[in-house]
Amino acid sequence: SVETRCAECDALWRIEDVGCPKAVVVCRYRKNRNNTRASTGESKPCQQCILAMQLYNVQRVCYSAGKNGYTWEDVEGMHNAYRTKNKCIVVL
Repeated sequence: SVETRCAECDALWRIEDVGCPKAVVVCRYRKNRNNTRASTGESKPCQQCILAMQLYNVQRVCYSAGKNGYTWEDVEGMHNAYRTKNKCIVVL
């Protein structure tokens, strides 16, 4: 079986300087069934990724909000009730 995790955690694992303040951009890119048109989907980070971003000193996050464009939020006050079913393990 292939283990999956959120893209945000994959990106955070690549950070070498955990102490430096950061911003993260998250975008969900999708195509229609005929592979003819592309659009952005809702990509607000899940609850686990928000906690992981706080550990990695990410202060701001920009995420795609579907038809509403993009949204910037401070990670410190960010909330999302959604919890991914994927394993989200933080490596420091």
